[in-house]
Amino acid sequence: EGWIAGLQLAALSMQGHKDTDSFIQAFTGSHHFILDYLLEEVLQQQSESVQAFLLRTSILERMCGPVCDALLRDPSFSGQATLEILEHLNLFIIPLDQSRQWYRYHHLFADLLRHALAQKFSRKVLALHLRASQWLEASGFIPEAVQHAFRTQNWLYAAELVERHAWNMILHSQVGIVSEWCRTFPESVIGKRPALCVFHSWALVIGFKKDDFPAANV
Repeated sequence: EGWIAGLQLAALSMQGHKDTDSFIQAFTGSHHFILDYLLEEVLQQQSESVQAFLLRTSILERMCGPVCDALLRDPSFSGQATLEILEHLNLFIIPLDQSRQWYRYHHLFADLLRHALAQKFSRKVLALHLRASQWLEASGFIPEAVQHAFRTQNWLYAAELVERHAWNMILHSQVGIVSEWCRTFPESVIGKRPALCVFHSWALVIGFKKDDFPAANV
């Protein structure tokens, strides 16, 4: 998908140039950052609101209108309408269902957007992950909420989130996920959270991970 995405980026970039022959000939094998350049070209052709939308929603593995609204926090802006516009513009957005409710970005495009987000708005990244996590938890998408919680680097928030949902996950045979959550915490954090230790022990025992039984005893 990589080189195909590169061609699509180039085609979108050329829409803003009258002399397309010179635009194409300007590139040689020495352009190591051609995809970054093309992405910048494509972004500059979009309105400021669309640029903000693309960058801020790039942290999501999948997205729908409401979660996009939660990230942007702009009452005058419709996440669902913007997703439909992006699909119409063929801006590397892929529908995940027939009703056009859930979408994702092309993986390469998402990586490039995240890189641009980190460069331009690095201070906002953690806050965006927090907003995403809060919306996902409220909407019942717990595993995704926890993944974003870890990316906030706020271990207290992440621990409280896991503690709220770990037992229910264990009851629904999601012990592997709970075990992985607990392994993600630094020892300095999980050692101070008795509930996390208990959940991790239960997950290891129920999951019959005999190699990890010493960890469960600890």
